[in-house]
Amino acid sequence: MAPSARLVMVEDGQVDGVWPELLRQVGEAVGCRFEVTAMPRARIEMELLNGRQVDLMISATRTEERDRRGLFVPLIHQPMVLLTRSADVGRMLSLDLLRKSAWRMAVPRGFPFSADYRALVGDLETEQRVDTVNDIDAVGRMLRAGRVDFALLSPPQAHAAAVSGLVFRRFDGPPLMEVGLYLSRQNLAPADLTLLRDALTRAAREGQVRRAFLRFYPPEVADLNQP
Repeated sequence: MAPSARLVMVEDGQVDGVWPELLRQVGEAVGCRFEVTAMPRARIEMELLNGRQVDLMISATRTEERDRRGLFVPLIHQPMVLLTRSADVGRMLSLDLLRKSAWRMAVPRGFPFSADYRALVGDLETEQRVDTVNDIDAVGRMLRAGRVDFALLSPPQAHAAAVSGLVFRRFDGPPLMEVGLYLSRQNLAPADLTLLRDALTRAAREGQVRRAFLRFYPPEVADLNQP
């Protein structure tokens, strides 16, 4: 797992957060112990697609490339949220307005999100209005410095970045994102794929994902997630 705000927290070799908590609960239910290693997000993706070390990538949105190597298990649906400076809150309420504006966008690496998101990034890249950054901290720094005007993020990412004059609000332009995890088809036996898929699906259906979020996030962030 890659460190990611309160979703995955790594300190002194210990891993905690929403997703480690969920996997611990699921593991206890099915008799499986997950071995978690901190790893950069880009390397996790590479290992899922080409390597032999990663059996599971969480969290993830669905792409055709990932589908060729892994089994996607949806857990929640999330809206995109718009992160801006507080003075700009409420100025951009739709994808159409964003496209017509002169606003520059910060895009964190390794998060393709939805097809609508990727289409917007592609459109703005042709107009040279995109700055690609390595992480969410860099998104916040560029916004505060005035080098970019907005970012579209998941609710947990925006919550982590919304400090020192930055705010976020739900953005209803794109449809809800299906967020979950990938199980490696290369490494896991068919019986294990089925066992884990069913256990994780049941955990989401029975509210374990929401309870894990509420352990680490305030209700206004957790409540943006939908089954």
